[in-house]
Amino acid sequence: MYGLPKSTERNNQLGKERVFTKFKVNTADQQAFNADIVTMFITNFIDVSTVPALKPAKDGKGIYVLTLNLRNAGCKTKNLDLLARVIPQKVIFALCTGNMVQFVISYERKLYATALMDLEKARLDLNGSDLDEVWENLIKSIGGIVVEGDNTLAEQVEIDAARVALIKKIETTRQKAFKEKQPRRKKELIDLVKELELELENT
Repeated sequence: MYGLPKSTERNNQLGKERVFTKFKVNTADQQAFNADIVTMFITNFIDVSTVPALKPAKDGKGIYVLTLNLRNAGCKTKNLDLLARVIPQKVIFALCTGNMVQFVISYERKLYATALMDLEKARLDLNGSDLDEVWENLIKSIGGIVVEGDNTLAEQVEIDAARVALIKKIETTRQKAFKEKQPRRKKELIDLVKELELELENT
């Protein structure tokens, strides 16, 4: 499944009630969860025991693929955040609706996702000599993260987040400048936009 070695395949259902009880999920969150997700199955486990060619991760943990069968296309971020919080493992979420799937992964408390793709063509490639490298490359692949120069993945994520924030600030300031009637203030805002754009170029 998902182009992964057959040796990694599992078919272990993860009961929602078990998750709710173990992690004391409140009633409102349970209802929101049930509105999105029908069933959950651990469909793959990637580890040195299932892929012997790989070296172990430093923390000794393997990688789970948790397939979520959804009622409708799309799953609320809140529900995925909940699962990422309550499952203290390295997990890739496969969101399935009909014959379509979307992979989601959590890194540094942020969710990254692929586009929807045909279930039969969906692949999770295991690139790396050890499980740490494989996990990092899966994050980059699913999140569309391009690591520049000698940056680490964590550094690149921080840089990308700063760029996004800066772009948002530029757009907000540009809109304020457009609406501003007072000439002096308008010029100040336009000058600020130019400064922020220069900062963005150098980021």
